[in-house]
Amino acid sequence: MKVQAAIQGFLMDWQLRNRSPNTLRTYRSQLKVVGRWLEEQGVSDVEEVTVAHLREFLVHTQQRPASSINPRRPSELDGHTPSTATMQGYVKAIKILFGWLADEEIIARSPAARLQKPIGEKRLRASFSDEHLSLLFGVCDLETPLGFRDYTVVLVLLDTGIRVEEICRVTLDDLHDDYLKIHGKGRKEREVGFTPTTAKFLWKYINLHRAAESEAIRALFTSIRGRQMSPSGVEQIFDKIAEAAGLGEDVIVTPHKLRHTFARTWLERGGDVYSLSRLMGHSSVKITEIYLEDFKSRQARAQHTQFSPVSKMRVRQRGHGRHTYQRGPRSGGEKPRKDTTETDTDE
Repeated sequence: MKVQAAIQGFLMDWQLRNRSPNTLRTYRSQLKVVGRWLEEQGVSDVEEVTVAHLREFLVHTQQRPASSINPRRPSELDGHTPSTATMQGYVKAIKILFGWLADEEIIARSPAARLQKPIGEKRLRASFSDEHLSLLFGVCDLETPLGFRDYTVVLVLLDTGIRVEEICRVTLDDLHDDYLKIHGKGRKEREVGFTPTTAKFLWKYINLHRAAESEAIRALFTSIRGRQMSPSGVEQIFDKIAEAAGLGEDVIVTPHKLRHTFARTWLERGGDVYSLSRLMGHSSVKITEIYLEDFKSRQARAQHTQFSPVSKMRVRQRGHGRHTYQRGPRSGGEKPRKDTTETDTDE
């Protein structure tokens, strides 16, 4: 079977299984790059593909500029090679494709079975401080419909920890007195609560400021034209808020960072990780445990003053100390005089 035909069959099968549009879009983009590269190497049939071909593809892709495989890459990052996360995504797509081909008995066994994902650098999940949040909320103009909408969007994201794509899919029918029904990844539904403060802002937004092009528009949050907001529209809101708050250069401001802030605050206030995993719509609690790293790091930092050995020291504020240090070059060939007040030891 031709490589392109195999990719097309795989995507068709996954679409029939009701996989999310975002997942299908990602795999279609990644496998298109893989298929084109294999054909350029003269490998047109999936039966001919070996693990050596796949490893060569990964090495080749890892050394290329990121913009060559993603034209929408920000121009300021031109020349940068793909990130570890991008390469991990390619490995995942390749393994799933060839695993599917083996399950369908199109090939005898998957040549990608021995492929390993590259190990990325572990980084703490960045979140907003109280000062950052105060600045972000402080620049929204509550006297205008758009300003009130933006404030409410930020408030809902912070209060619920839901994803940007999820808040855009929330409809008026999904809104209840104290919770939202969320349509998450993998077409999974869950219920996420919100505080009375958020409930009041949502009530006021819907009744005084929400714009709708027609009654057919059921999206909770709408654009200036009265249509359903898109993830890129929410990101533009955050770009404007960050600029107005003066945080654009010093602090990375994204809507997803509010999700991290929600998770960190939940854990800091004693919430359990299993409930958090459910609220955030994670497929496994292991994914949620990533947020524990930031929580533990902050917890350790908060206890530093109490447990650091320096906190118990009487630190001198002045004086030369027992050693006399030479402050300038000595004249002539005079050798430095050894201080006899202390004995040199090796401990």
